[in-house]
Amino acid sequence: MLTANEFGLPQLRKRAFIVAFRRDIGMGEIIFPRGKFPPLLTAREVNAAVHGDEAAFFSAPFVSVEEAVGDLPPLEPGGEAISYAGPPFSDYQAARRRGCRALSNHSARNHDADFIEKKLKKIKEGGSNQDLDGRSRFDRGREIKYLSQAY
Repeated sequence: MLTANEFGLPQLRKRAFIVAFRRDIGMGEIIFPRGKFPPLLTAREVNAAVHGDEAAFFSAPFVSVEEAVGDLPPLEPGGEAISYAGPPFSDYQAARRRGCRALSNHSARNHDADFIEKKLKKIKEGGSNQDLDGRSRFDRGREIKYLSQAY
């Protein structure tokens, strides 16, 4: 099991990797890489730390979302940026930019006016699709529930 934040990513995700080989090729044991950062605590571990040994929680290093992507320039709907507006303000940003001359893949979705009026404007700040009435929900008539981020 590998945890993304142990490799410097601002995510608390665990990933299982399954590796299989045919017996006749004589492969030995697989050694997975180890991250250079200690793992972040899960919600259960944080709860235990708060109600028990607080030092366990506060000693864990982490990268916040602001430290990770706070240097990205703001975009208008449908907009795109190919350069940063200023220098990095965290070590994480500086490390991600090292050797890069341009910003790539920073673009904003362009919602049409109908989508904005019928859906997004009905969601209160910090709310989500789950707050809309049944007729307005993004997953209306779908078998799979729409798991939206907050708006």
